[in-house]
Amino acid sequence: MTLHTFETPRESDLGLSRISSRSGLSISVLPNGCVFAIEHQHERGRTLINQTHGSPLDGGIGRLYLRLGVGKPVVVEVVGAGA
Repeated sequence: MTLHTFETPRESDLGLSRISSRSGLSISVLPNGCVFAIEHQHERGRTLINQTHGSPLDGGIGRLYLRLGVGKPVVVEVVGAGA
C-alpha cells in the first residue's frame, strides 16, 4: 500500500491580488479572477466574511454571466473560473 500526502498551499503561494481599505476590509482575488476571500482585519485577528475560500483549480462559488444579443443570445462568464 502506497501512502500519499497532500499539502494545502499557503495564501502566499496562490498569486493573490488584494484590495484593502483603511477600515480593515480586504478582498483577495485568485489569478483566475475568482474571489478567494473577503475578510475584515481587527484588533483580535481577522474574520472571514465569504465563508468559503475560492479554489485555484475550480474557481469560487460565485459566477456572473453577461447575456449579449437578442434572438440567439450569447452568454459569457465574466466572473468565475471560465471568465
